[in-house]
Amino acid sequence: MIKDLKTLLNADEELDEADLKLTAQMLLAKQFLLRAKPRHRRHFDRVVRYQKYYRNLMDALNHQLMINENHGYVGITPEDFVYRMKLEETLILLALRYIYDEELNAFNLEEDGSVLVSVEDFEDRYLQLTQRDMPKTSTVFREYLRDFASHGILDTEQDEFDPRIVRIRIYPTISELLSGNMIEKVAGYLMAEDVPVVEKSEEDGIEENDPEQGSGQS
Repeated sequence: MIKDLKTLLNADEELDEADLKLTAQMLLAKQFLLRAKPRHRRHFDRVVRYQKYYRNLMDALNHQLMINENHGYVGITPEDFVYRMKLEETLILLALRYIYDEELNAFNLEEDGSVLVSVEDFEDRYLQLTQRDMPKTSTVFREYLRDFASHGILDTEQDEFDPRIVRIRIYPTISELLSGNMIEKVAGYLMAEDVPVVEKSEEDGIEENDPEQGSGQS
């Protein structure tokens, strides 16, 4: 990678090594960078422009780089990201993905490719899809949302005229986190007649929720 970096710097005299490293750090810290966000934009542009370098770099770090210029995002997923997630966390992501796909198929996307859903509607859809209650307290749910937001998966917004109404803006990056295979795995787990309580299942790649544990990286 040092050779690749030197080659890139020699080919572009205006390119700064510190800028390249900062963008790599942003990718690793944020997971997804959105062109629509002012603080992300220059890093998004840099990854798109020098994507061969960043793809090789992330591959060396056991991450897969994704670039979607149509929806305006770049991001990474560690190869083993599923194994660090709790079941409750995974199910919330699953519900977010289903809602996103439903709105996508109904052509109800916002200009940036995102989907808006109220927290109340999300809770109803979560129960329908999983046949499980939401996290026991709203505080736990908000912590999950903050964690997902920090990784560029969603944002929460208050209604302009009624601050009591909170909406979740689901970004298309959700489809990168939950592939079709992952959705089938979780669905099969939920439909099992006897769902065992386990700390970790290597077969399913999910963990039963432990309220004492913190949330892992998505």
